[in-house]
Amino acid sequence: ESHLGDDVALVTLLMANNISLTGSQPIEVKEGSSSCIIRDNIIQVVSIEEASKVLVTRAYDVRDLVGQGGPFNTLTVWGPYADAQQTYVNAQLLVDAIQKSVDPTCWKDTGKGTGTVSFHYPTMTLIVRAPSEVHAELYDKMNPPIK
Repeated sequence: ESHLGDDVALVTLLMANNISLTGSQPIEVKEGSSSCIIRDNIIQVVSIEEASKVLVTRAYDVRDLVGQGGPFNTLTVWGPYADAQQTYVNAQLLVDAIQKSVDPTCWKDTGKGTGTVSFHYPTMTLIVRAPSEVHAELYDKMNPPIK
């Protein structure tokens, strides 16, 4: 399974070398004025504004981050109701952290954007609907390089 970073690297490589996949004339792209989206397996160069309107939905498994086991994630069992409540609290803390640190202007909850983050308890996943660039940034934050 590939993540968005691979797609962005491919598009960057193609654009840097003026490679056209269809055999048509390469287009001139001014740095910082356009972006690329992948729609129906076709790379499209669009304005940054247009790219930010295209929302992608992805699920992120966060069971290890919100896991049940009390406020200190110990092995102490608080009972099913208390464990579920603590899991929801942990998930909300994670949602809040994402909305504050990953492009804060794109989230609907901040009143500025159209992106959403919600927790799905049965699968222990965060459902994120946001522009591709936001998913790339979120992926990088959730998978920092090992030093």
